[in-house]
Amino acid sequence: MGRREGGMRLSYATLGAFAKYPCTKAAAEDAQTAYVGLKKFGSFAGEEALFAEVASALGLPEERTPKGLRWWRRHPLAFLVEAADDICYRILDLEDAATVGDLDSAVVSEILEEITGTPNRAPDPLMTLSDRTGMLRAMAIGAAIDSAVAAFLDNYDAIMAGTFDDGLMEVSSKAEAFARLKDISNARIFTARRKTELEVVGRKVLFTILDEFHSLFLALRDCSWDAEKLLQQHGYWTQLVRAVDLDLRGVEDDYTAAHALTDFVSGMTDRYALRVRDMITGQVPG
Repeated sequence: MGRREGGMRLSYATLGAFAKYPCTKAAAEDAQTAYVGLKKFGSFAGEEALFAEVASALGLPEERTPKGLRWWRRHPLAFLVEAADDICYRILDLEDAATVGDLDSAVVSEILEEITGTPNRAPDPLMTLSDRTGMLRAMAIGAAIDSAVAAFLDNYDAIMAGTFDDGLMEVSSKAEAFARLKDISNARIFTARRKTELEVVGRKVLFTILDEFHSLFLALRDCSWDAEKLLQQHGYWTQLVRAVDLDLRGVEDDYTAAHALTDFVSGMTDRYALRVRDMITGQVPG
């Protein structure tokens, strides 16, 4: 949410809708309340003033922690964004688990039919397992969306007043089905061997990239945060900056350097992260 040139220039409403956790880390830790928007932090300390500007423009109710730190009640649309995340990721994770064999297709069909509200029935013999799962996935998403909209309308007054303190799917007509889906995801999908192996590999890839670019930012600090000086004095870092088109504008201290590093790495796709890892470790593509 910074002011760098060439940014997305999102509207106040869009920023508010994205902010499921309208607080800093310090405020979330000090709030001493179980409000749904305080489970995590959604604003960095260095951007608190910018978020306060957004919150003020949107009329979000402001609260204070015992230490006087500011946090805000959620924008009403943030509840819909959260529900959309829950619906898509939970259901798509289930479909993926069926596709790769982490979950039995009968179990997946049963859960999806529970969400759709349709009774169990014999599968169409002309429909492949993949097609049937895809059909049930589409129906389940549609039914879940309807339940989220109904929950939003049922709790509209509390949501608009900033007093609603739950997730829409947790109070919807599909709450029981989604609770079961969450339990199965945590117990069997996220702990599957294939997924665990990918996470171990991903961890090593990210650490390799972070270590390399951390060294680049240390070199930049040694040049008094002067990017031109860095590029003039260090040929390798110049090549690396050019190779990945790294934006060093606005990096002027350890704090902004840490942000630039995490922004850069978190914005990578899986394929691009592997490509950068291979490049900095000298692996030639096969």
